Amino acid sequence: TSSELSPTASSPIPISITLSEMVTTLNDSDFTVTNGSASNLTGSGLIYTLEVTPSSTGTVSIILDSNKVSDTAGNSNNIASNLLTWSYSSTPLIPLISSSTADGSDIDNNVIAMSVAFNESVSNFDISDLVLVNATASNFSGSGANYTFDLTPITEGSVSVEIAASTVSSDSISLPNDN
Repeated sequence: TSSELSPTASSPIPISITLSEMVTTLNDSDFTVTNGSASNLTGSGLIYTLEVTPSSTGTVSIILDSNKVSDTAGNSNNIASNLLTWSYSSTPLIPLISSSTADGSDIDNNVIAMSVAFNESVSNFDISDLVLVNATASNFSGSGANYTFDLTPITEGSVSVEIAASTVSSDSISLPNDN
């Protein structure tokens, strides 16, 4: 079975392998990798780890081929594993949130026009992805890589806005957890 195409910017991609019975042979070369290479196989018995290093941006996949692994009885007729697939891009998704109102400006409950520009086209970005402190957001619009919204302070004091981690994705990767 094939897994859903998961976006990643990680390289190498760590893989955990759990076998159904003890084996005596398992090697990097037992795996078929598309758009990458397998290396650093470690473990024993039932549990192993492996790294997949993508060759280039795009789809990366790995499968344990059939008839490659020998069990403790000497049988080497394993069935093929499930296919793991990722959409890899080494370019992180970067948002730039800006406003024509200078930081620290005295706005006295005025609406602040905000814009968000990503370094590539994104999907599933909406008003619920905004993390607001002492403010509300309205009039959210946009598509592709550019969005706008209005930010309205709730009370006197500082206001802030950021994009929640792991909520926005492009065709190739997700917004990292340290936005």
